[in-house]
Amino acid sequence: MREKNRFLILLCVFIVFIFIFNFSSCSTKDERGEDSLEKITIYEDIESVQFKFPLIKDIKSVRYYWLAEPEDVRASGPSYIRFGGIIEVGDDFSKEILKNCKLVESNIKINTILTKFNHHYDLFYIEDFRGIYTTHSFSGDFYFNKENQIIYFDGEY
Repeated sequence: MREKNRFLILLCVFIVFIFIFNFSSCSTKDERGEDSLEKITIYEDIESVQFKFPLIKDIKSVRYYWLAEPEDVRASGPSYIRFGGIIEVGDDFSKEILKNCKLVESNIKINTILTKFNHHYDLFYIEDFRGIYTTHSFSGDFYFNKENQIIYFDGEY
């Protein structure tokens, strides 16, 4: 009986240890609750972004991240995939955006981990972009910088 109690106590301690370790090590939030993209891998392959957004044409370069996050800590699998980044497009697609979409001034800033040279970009929210160039499975926002022909996106699947 004594061995059984010792085994149960050790098992409970082990489970608590695993539980605490798991949730402390997989967090992507810092102490203020803000995202810490420095811990996330940045990808630069155009094919993945083209696959997710097939109607975005003339992609010259990309820098993006994706992160599968459970909505509830008790969930057995990811509830959504967070997906964000920068897409540099060519002249023709840039003109198409200006022709087909309404741009609204915004004060959003791009996280510097996504930019190659820590540039400040003046971004305009693209109002109609999701309805024209993306699928409904992506829920997020798109912003555009006219001077550098950059689309900034942040959202989830």
